[in-house]
Amino acid sequence: MTSEAEETVRPRRAQSQTRAEEITTSEEKQRKSQPDKPCHKHRDSLFSWSSGFDNFTGLVNWGFLLLTMGGFRLCLENLLKYGVRIDPVQWYIVLSGRNEGEGHPSLILFVYSVVPVVICLILEKGLAADAISESFGMFAHVVNIVVLVLIPMVVIHIKGHAFSLMGASAVCFLYSVLFMKVWSYVQVNMWCRHSLRESRSKSRRPSISIAQLQHPNNHHHDDNGKTKTRSVEYPDNLNVKDLLYFLHAPTLCYELNFPRTTRIRKRFLIRRFLEVLIGLNVVMALFQQWMIPSVKNSLIPFSQMDVPKATERLLKLAVSMHG
Repeated sequence: MTSEAEETVRPRRAQSQTRAEEITTSEEKQRKSQPDKPCHKHRDSLFSWSSGFDNFTGLVNWGFLLLTMGGFRLCLENLLKYGVRIDPVQWYIVLSGRNEGEGHPSLILFVYSVVPVVICLILEKGLAADAISESFGMFAHVVNIVVLVLIPMVVIHIKGHAFSLMGASAVCFLYSVLFMKVWSYVQVNMWCRHSLRESRSKSRRPSISIAQLQHPNNHHHDDNGKTKTRSVEYPDNLNVKDLLYFLHAPTLCYELNFPRTTRIRKRFLIRRFLEVLIGLNVVMALFQQWMIPSVKNSLIPFSQMDVPKATERLLKLAVSMHG
């Protein structure tokens, strides 16, 4: 009787973890074998603690959906309120400088930008040939660079009425880039010149100019039989072709030997050109269709210090700026 009572009182044993996994696996196999191809599976809600908060894919998709709907609503509201304001002809007029004064001072400054570059090359050639002293050459370089920076500022200040907004902006951009490029060109050549003077007692490797790099006689073979191109060394880099390449290269840091591919990737170049062209037109369209009307409508709230309306204008501009 005692053993029977113990058996009736003994608690029921829970299933082991291995048994639970077997049951789950068998249920998954049974679901996969169904002819209707079930796609749902058990997963804890992201709003419950049991989910672990490690997968927010659904919330991210929901956020993108809300952003898309909000942006589409703002675009539709803008079109209904202002109509289509995109006009490429107006951008051509602004960019071409047709609304500038007589003489087209922007074009004159663009042409004059060649002068400080030529002066810089002449000074470097003189320093390399020891035709001028180091102190005088550095003084001349400093004067040339300072004049390069001051000329657009002085001309725009004196004849500001003759410049268009885009013309003055383009001139300032060009001269700023030239200032940094010329500075880098002078510094790198000075390092090479000092290094060459320190090692004049040692044997110097024969160097070639960049204009001769493409000649087949200027290629040599290494131990594995691969063709290599000799590097350009100072002062063979002091020529017009090398300087023009640096001025057109998308970098502000000068090097005697830029890393280059063995051939021109035409497809890559065409893709990048189309991306720049399409992206520029999209930005122009956003300016005309969205930003200019919003800025005009922001003048009154900002002048009256109406904080709620000014905040609303700023938030509306933020959408187009992120686009």
